[in-house]
Amino acid sequence: MHFFLQATALLTAYAVGGVHAASPTSGILELDLAFPRNQTYAPTARLPIVFAYQNPELATALNARVSFNVWHSGDVGNNRTAGANFDLGQADLSSRDPFLRYDYFPGFEAEGHFLLTWTVGWDNCTEESLDLSYTSNRITHRTSTQSIHFTIDKSAPEIDLASATDNKDCPHELGVAIDVTDTLELPAWVDKSGGDHCAKVAESMPTPSPLPGPDRLSGRIQHGRLHDCQGVRTQGCCSPSERG
Repeated sequence: MHFFLQATALLTAYAVGGVHAASPTSGILELDLAFPRNQTYAPTARLPIVFAYQNPELATALNARVSFNVWHSGDVGNNRTAGANFDLGQADLSSRDPFLRYDYFPGFEAEGHFLLTWTVGWDNCTEESLDLSYTSNRITHRTSTQSIHFTIDKSAPEIDLASATDNKDCPHELGVAIDVTDTLELPAWVDKSGGDHCAKVAESMPTPSPLPGPDRLSGRIQHGRLHDCQGVRTQGCCSPSERG
């Protein structure tokens, strides 16, 4: 199988020297579905599901997370084929941009039509909401949900992540963009379970610009394989033989 997710060690000058660049306090975080797409794939014992964060260092203040489910198109809401909740935990978000979060899932050995729905969640606060006299929710939670259909068919070629993402125009429906206008430090009277800072988010959401394969993922998806884990310790960070 050419698409097995394979991890390699990452050594950078920052990691070795213990020096980290300052995190950005504003900008646009975008979370894109990199794979699968609205296409047809050959049956497989393990289907990769890959999300990419652009400008990932903003994810911490946003408490950004994504959850997804995959269903047979004729059986939505019952007996899901795959699903997970992805967060970034203690990942080193300064290691790569885009930052990949992925795993692979069984259940796609037979032909069929599938619906993948994913929900991006993030937190928002303002100077007003963090004031001591404010009585409503100091931190609000927002979500955005998207979906795609894809097909498993014996006549399709074997999955190859490189060719699947190379030289493809990515529609904006594959991404969610969040405009962070500032990052605010949380005062002592606010729950800090999600961290010491919170993102102030613009009311309007910019149009996403999902990244195509060749320029931003070059060197990361080669010969059908994901070549690094970006510091995320998950089951998806090893080949099936390593997982036992």
